[in-house]
Amino acid sequence: WKSLRRQVRVRGPVKIVSTNAVPLIAAERVIYTVNGVRTSFSEMMALPNSQLNTTYWLPWYNNVDLDTQLRIGNVSGSTATVHVYIGDVEMLGSPFTLATSSVGQSTRVSFAGINGGPVKIVSNVPIVAAGRASCRIRGVVPRLTEVVAVPINKNKTTYWQPRYNNVD
Repeated sequence: WKSLRRQVRVRGPVKIVSTNAVPLIAAERVIYTVNGVRTSFSEMMALPNSQLNTTYWLPWYNNVDLDTQLRIGNVSGSTATVHVYIGDVEMLGSPFTLATSSVGQSTRVSFAGINGGPVKIVSNVPIVAAGRASCRIRGVVPRLTEVVAVPINKNKTTYWQPRYNNVD
C-alpha cells in the first residue's frame, strides 16, 4: 500500500485517476482551522466513477441548529441542471446550473432556516454530491462533518454500521 498526501487548494469536482491501471481508494481530509488553531477535522471517501449517478440522497438537512451546506460538482461533459428537495419541497434557488466538468464547476448551496429531510438532489447529467455540517460554540467551529450523498441506485433495504454507542 502506498499513500499519497498532497496539500492543494483546488475547486471541484476533483477527479482522482490511477495512471497505471492499479486499483485505488481515495479520500479527502479537511482540517478546519480558526485563527491558526486546528479545531476539527473530517474525512470523506471518494465515490468510485462506476457509482456516479443523477440522483443522490442524504438523510437530513439542518440549517437552524447547525451550519449545513450541500456541495455539488458536475462530472459530465454537459451543463447540469440541478434540483434540490428537502422533504417534498423544492428549495428556493433550485433548479440551478453547473457548467461542464472540463470547466471544473462545483458549488456550495445553503438554505437558511431549513431543518428537515430527507434531502434529494437530482440532475439531468451525472454529478457528485455531499453534505457538510458544522456548529458554532462561542463563535468557534469545534466540529465539522462531511459525507458523500448516496446515489439512488445504491439505496437498499438493509444497511450496516460498524458500531453504535449512545452511552459515552
